[in-house]
Amino acid sequence: MQRQQTPGDGLRCRPRRHGTWLLNRIDAREKALTSQIEQTRDQIEELTARLRELDQDLDHLRITRKTLLVLAAEPDPAPPPPPAPVVPITPPTSRFSPT
Repeated sequence: MQRQQTPGDGLRCRPRRHGTWLLNRIDAREKALTSQIEQTRDQIEELTARLRELDQDLDHLRITRKTLLVLAAEPDPAPPPPPAPVVPITPPTSRFSPT
């Protein structure tokens, strides 16, 4: 950049015509950084979703453990009564038999 004296405001910078390569490099770097930012945000979204899934799995596991501990602390239930005896079904007989 070339400096020139202007009245009242001291030195001012005036870009050279041939110095546009520096602005082009800055533009290219800005585009590269913007792309990296977008990729990183996408990765963060994916990781956040995965973290939510893992947290949910952990919550379910803790609920299962709590349920099992509660059931294990309960006294054993009384055994069920034995099944009723099976009465064989016989065909009905007539009171009056033909003789």
